[in-house]
Amino acid sequence: MGRGPRTRRRFVKRAAAGLLGVEGLRRDAPTETRRELTVESDGGGVAVYEFTVSGSLSKTENSRTDTVDGTRGYGWVGPERGTDTFEYTGELTALSLNGPASIARDGEDIADDDYPPLPDAVTADDIPGGPGSDVLEIRSDGGGVAAYEFTADDWVGKLTSSEEERVAGTSAYGHVGPKRGADAYEFSTEMVEFSVTGPASVYLNNGKITPSE
Repeated sequence: MGRGPRTRRRFVKRAAAGLLGVEGLRRDAPTETRRELTVESDGGGVAVYEFTVSGSLSKTENSRTDTVDGTRGYGWVGPERGTDTFEYTGELTALSLNGPASIARDGEDIADDDYPPLPDAVTADDIPGGPGSDVLEIRSDGGGVAAYEFTADDWVGKLTSSEEERVAGTSAYGHVGPKRGADAYEFSTEMVEFSVTGPASVYLNNGKITPSE
């Protein structure tokens, strides 16, 4: 006739075993291993890179010089700025590098020649302020505040991070001193205007210049 207590107990046991089995599968499900890819400048110029992966891809820092587009990453390092770092899952499927830089995966150096190149890979011409760019540095001489302003004819980007320095289009302005030491920028292609008022020295590609130059 009806189900007795023993039958109900067997049903409960089977249901509980089924739930435990599902939970076990959930716990045992493999998680995707996240790997780290680092592009580090060797100095002496700008290096442009591009790569693709078979899984997910993300940046580990907020930088204007590196970009993630789906499973594709690209950007540039140097001459002054050092490293771009990405995290990804799956495999590294293609890699292109042009310029003085080293690439490491999980801390171990790899060679771009070991991977297929990307068709139509990004080049220096696609990167604002690429290998044809110059580095401008305004250094405080101490004894007071020095204010500066300049304009380039193509592109300006900050190499230092400070609330006292600003970039607006192809122009930049800010101040150094009396205690904060230097502001640095990268620009291309020519300097159109430059002015500085106060105790400071100006360097172009590590060589000291005067504003009139």
